[in-house]
Amino acid sequence: MKTFLIPVVVLFIICNYSCQKNEVSQKTATAAELQYKWILDSIIVYQNADFTGGRFVGYIGNNTQYFNFTSTGKIYAYGGVPTPSYDTADYTLLPDNNILTYSYVRGVRLSKPDTFSIRTLTPTSLVLRFRNVVNEYGKYSFHR
Repeated sequence: MKTFLIPVVVLFIICNYSCQKNEVSQKTATAAELQYKWILDSIIVYQNADFTGGRFVGYIGNNTQYFNFTSTGKIYAYGGVPTPSYDTADYTLLPDNNILTYSYVRGVRLSKPDTFSIRTLTPTSLVLRFRNVVNEYGKYSFHR
């Protein structure tokens, strides 16, 4: 029995480490890692915070939509669906890997921020988690 359990435990440890090594939750994201023009791959909305159960794809990117996180604390976003749409917001990267964004309406900065959690941040991939006003949970997936 011991000879069976040892390989199983070793395999479990290896799989657990390899599945988590790219997750930002293992380390604090830095502003330099975030500050790029990230191309939108998809927006997926789930019915619960565990990202399980019912879901629907809110949008599949077409390589023109992006979030551009700058070193000056601004996000420049381009939507382009159904017509070209540009947006600007302020952002703050917190030590717990949350990003606070402050939008503007007619030139006035809103006082209540939106919050995104960084789920994955690698040199080529960014996944942001969000919760919207109707208690749906979702994620934005980007690439560079």
